[in-house]
Amino acid sequence: MTLEKISYDQLPMKRRTYPNAAFAEKCLDDFLKLKCDAVKITGWPIPRDSKTLRSAMTTAIKKKNVSARVKAHADEKFVYLSLVR
Repeated sequence: MTLEKISYDQLPMKRRTYPNAAFAEKCLDDFLKLKCDAVKITGWPIPRDSKTLRSAMTTAIKKKNVSARVKAHADEKFVYLSLVR
């Protein structure tokens, strides 16, 4: 028996891509480049309620390990990003 180390990305399986998750990650990257205090996010690929969209943003924040720097907020209609003070 022989075992060969491979990365997770090399596994022969389909990976689902969620348009809102990819959009959230792009928004987060763009926000960090802007160097401003806060932004309102519009133009989600798949419209959902704002709490669901905020959850996608929070997941992106955790995935990029910037939860100490960035926070996601939501009201009835929009999702926002702000720097942690």
